Amino acid sequence: MNNLFDSLKNQKILLPRTIVFREANYKKPPKLTDILQPININNQNSNERQSFEILNNSGILQETNQSKSNSKSNSKEEENFQFPKRRLFNPNLLSSEIEWNSVFKIGNGFHNHGKTSYINSILQCFIYTPSFTQYILQEPHPSTCQIHNRTSNDFNQNFFCAICAFFDIVFQIRNQVNQDEKDLLFLLKNLKLIGQQFNLNQEQDAHEFYIQFLQKMIESCLFGFERLLDIRSQETTLIHSIFGGYFKNNIICSRCHFNNKVFELFLDLSINIFGSKSLEDCLLSFTKQEKIQYYCSFCRQQVLATKQLSISHFPLILVITLKRYNFFQKQVVKNNSFIKFPEVFNSNNFSTIIPESSQKPINYLLYALVIHQGDSANTGHYISYVRNSNNIWYKFDDEKIQQVSLKTVLKEKPYMIFYRQQKSKD
Repeated sequence: MNNLFDSLKNQKILLPRTIVFREANYKKPPKLTDILQPININNQNSNERQSFEILNNSGILQETNQSKSNSKSNSKEEENFQFPKRRLFNPNLLSSEIEWNSVFKIGNGFHNHGKTSYINSILQCFIYTPSFTQYILQEPHPSTCQIHNRTSNDFNQNFFCAICAFFDIVFQIRNQVNQDEKDLLFLLKNLKLIGQQFNLNQEQDAHEFYIQFLQKMIESCLFGFERLLDIRSQETTLIHSIFGGYFKNNIICSRCHFNNKVFELFLDLSINIFGSKSLEDCLLSFTKQEKIQYYCSFCRQQVLATKQLSISHFPLILVITLKRYNFFQKQVVKNNSFIKFPEVFNSNNFSTIIPESSQKPINYLLYALVIHQGDSANTGHYISYVRNSNNIWYKFDDEKIQQVSLKTVLKEKPYMIFYRQQKSKD
């Protein structure tokens, strides 16, 4: 009994004490895969990435493994990247089409049907993209086109295939028989199916047409397969394999230091030129670290975070759009400043710009430009410069064609810059 009273007395002493809680320093535990190395995995299997299904030209899904070269690029940077379960197009088929396989005569220009210079300039850049035009001519799209076959070889307003339309234009130009421009007129007739904002009597933005036309081609590639594919697999078309790359957006919480990595597809780099004198300056500004307010899912509150954009996967064709139009006092004002850009650059030069890129160095060669002439964003005229298969530069001003020097090209003030990968020498 005495022991019971003693214990009750002790409780009276302990219970009134004030309990003080201190905020814990939470740190996310590391993944076991980061600190432990499995020893019971076959070496041969460890060198292979997960299997994929590739859709061949006959429209049949085939199972295949990614190449060892791709598996070697698997790094910590890619650990959160969601790879596609299926592929509509095998990018290895483009390896022999990166550069021109033959020399051909420069093609003809296009008439301006009202105010269509923005269309003409973009089409010329597409036509002189070797990986694009050579593959399309080698594997004619109309013969396997799902839209073309669905409509009994007859296009209509509900089924328009942008790739078939572009194939006809390229085929006629390469064979020098496109004098009446009937195939371009067919594309112009279906302009509203590419974008509702486009018309023949009002000048539009060339970059907007570039994006919309590519998206329409992507729709053609996905026709009939949308329900069979996850989002990432839908990004494996011929168009994505040529023009598509991936950003990696790093957002690091300043409180718990959790790094949220988000991968995002791009078909071109749209970069700000304000305060820059060269393309490298623009890219440095584009990928610099910045402080932002961010809701952290681990801290469950708004925190200060560091955000940085980088390029995780470089595209075969790198298109850079310089943001020359800005809003000022409720008006769109054009920035006509000169931005120095190189003829050739190596992705290694991006080591300070894109510090986490794990890819092998890539050489890019300048091959096309789109120029906007005029001081206003709402008016003006578009021209293009292209490098032909004989390595000679030409200026396209609608139907007018003029041979020019590289020096002339590098003195221009481009709106859009087109670079293509060069074959590695190893």
